[in-house]
Amino acid sequence: MGLLTAGFGFAVTPIEPNALASIQERVQHVFFAAGVRFQPSVSDVTSGEIVNLRRENVAGTLAYAILVPNGAKIGYVPKAIAQGLGDAEAWDGCLLAVDQDGVPWKRYKIKLVSRV
Repeated sequence: MGLLTAGFGFAVTPIEPNALASIQERVQHVFFAAGVRFQPSVSDVTSGEIVNLRRENVAGTLAYAILVPNGAKIGYVPKAIAQGLGDAEAWDGCLLAVDQDGVPWKRYKIKLVSRV
């Protein structure tokens, strides 16, 4: 299928009906990274960048660190979401928004999508 150009400065590619059903079955989480104020500032991250998860033990509790492509930790998945994540490798993630001047708890907006 061809690429459709929208009048908003971005392109839209039509999704095949079978592909849409597959996407709808995936679990998605959108949240602000937790613990940002305790991490060193990372100034070279931008919206749209891929993020990875790494399981860690923080004060005796399982946590998922959020890592940007250069390997820097920018925060953690909030506890309420982390409890149901399971394997860190089972998720694709990206930065939806970055606000370096915002309050720490709203600095990085993250989207995770299950690979299932």
